[in-house]
Amino acid sequence: MPFLTSSDALRKAMIKSVKSALRIDIAVAWVTPSPILDELCQLVREDKKKLRSLVGLDFNQSHPDALDKLREVGEVRIGRSQNGVFHPKLYLFHVQQISLMPKARAIVGSANLTKGAFYENMEIAFDKFLDDNEYRQINEFFEEKWNASEFLDDDSAKAYREIWKPRVPIDQPSLPLPSRLDPPETTLDDLAAGLRYGIGIGT
Repeated sequence: MPFLTSSDALRKAMIKSVKSALRIDIAVAWVTPSPILDELCQLVREDKKKLRSLVGLDFNQSHPDALDKLREVGEVRIGRSQNGVFHPKLYLFHVQQISLMPKARAIVGSANLTKGAFYENMEIAFDKFLDDNEYRQINEFFEEKWNASEFLDDDSAKAYREIWKPRVPIDQPSLPLPSRLDPPETTLDDLAAGLRYGIGIGT
């Protein structure tokens, strides 16, 4: 099972898998504009592949322009979680069924469909051809979440765009923080800011 431990390896595996797939199912917490998104949509459009994208809108981290781009080439539904954040990172590539060959390939790990994940962040994922049992489990997971979700149609996309505001990406904190929790260098304001961005303060 190859592990993808660099953004370059992640991008290469993604494009290779997209090219070989007949159908593609994506479930991610967030999507933002990026070259990898452009290439994905171009390949889907040119080769007339079927694309279904299940995308979270929590914290307004998904960009309206990226959502519209996915809607241009496939179906998009809103990923939700009853008790927390919709947070999977699944890329499922259904391949042509040939005797004794795997039905699908999957990339599963920490990477959302964002510029940060595919070009800047430290991410890890596995890239694997699935056996029958693995395919059944992952496919059932996606179908269950897909069938329980609502379409991101024109009205809901417009409503989301109206409330969306650019904000500090959760996975790309830019707040400078002190290296030690050692008064008086660390103030209460520092601690509050760190908690607000989900950043731990310390060495």
